This record gives sequence, C-alpha cells and structure tokens, in this order.
Amino acid sequence: MKTITGIVVSNKMEKTVKVQIDRLWMHPMYRKQIKRSKTLLAHTDKIIDLGTTVVIGETRPVSKNKTWKVIEIVAGGSKKVLEQTTKQAAQEEDKKLVEEKPSKPTLAETKKETVKKD
Repeated sequence: MKTITGIVVSNKMEKTVKVQIDRLWMHPMYRKQIKRSKTLLAHTDKIIDLGTTVVIGETRPVSKNKTWKVIEIVAGGSKKVLEQTTKQAAQEEDKKLVEEKPSKPTLAETKKETVKKD
C-alpha cells in the first residue's frame, strides 16, 4: 500500500478531508529546487482540524475523486481530534454550549429598567 504524509487544508465535507502534499522538484536545466504541491481528497470517519499532519494510504475508490484514506494522525494543528462520526454531532454540542450562556438584556429591556428607576 502506498502511503503519503500531508497537511489537512480543508475539513468542510462530511467524512472527507483535503490533504496537501508538498514535494521538492529540481529544474532539469537550472538546477533550482522548486516547491510543488498537490491536494488529494481522503476518507476519514473522524473530525480532523486544519493544519493537522496525517498519513494517508491508497485504497479502492470510495467516490469519483476519493481514492485515499486517512491511516494515522501524526501531529495536530491544535491537537483537537474529536472521535465522533459526523460533524453534526460536534455542531450539536456547540449549540448546547451556546444555549447555556446567559443572554444579554435587549435594548428595550434596558430602557424599561431606566424608566422604572426614575
């Protein structure tokens, strides 16, 4: 199985991450090293943060453009990897946290309080 190491540059899709692979290429005439990069789509069940270094391996085609699978997470951008199967589960948790925060009084409520004080 062919494996490549790259950096996650997009995680906006469900069960898919976009991994950027960087390599150095030497110009045949000028002998200058040039940085070339390629992005590949890789299948994963985990939610992986941007900037995370991952090892991806070749697999059978999962979809039209996905023929790679995340094998190992080497180093994290913010070292935050959630073990949930979908991004929706993480978003639901975020909504719960937002709902728990006390809300600020509206402009109308503050005006009522100032009128009552007079």
